[in-house]
Amino acid sequence: MTIDNISEKKGVPEGIWTKCKKCDYILLQKDFEENLMVCPKCGYCTRLSARKRIEFTVDKGSFKEMDEAIQPVNCSFVIVLSLIFKSFFVLILLYSPFEKIKIYS
Repeated sequence: MTIDNISEKKGVPEGIWTKCKKCDYILLQKDFEENLMVCPKCGYCTRLSARKRIEFTVDKGSFKEMDEAIQPVNCSFVIVLSLIFKSFFVLILLYSPFEKIKIYS
């Protein structure tokens, strides 16, 4: 019997119970959040979103988000730049005057 089946059969509202992803321990969602999303039985740490981590870390009402309009850099632009720099350094190595100097050890 899964937690979904229990909720359907007993008429328990959605979001009241949660289940540990590692040990399948079932506990109240409220208790799980008070324990900072760590399973009290096995110690498994559930992945937190940035907003949830901030909510757990700072006092309520004390956090003010700054620069919320900033967007991530376009990934394709970064890839193109990295390819340009790699090819530039390969050209430097190919046409370097130091390529003829051999160091013997």
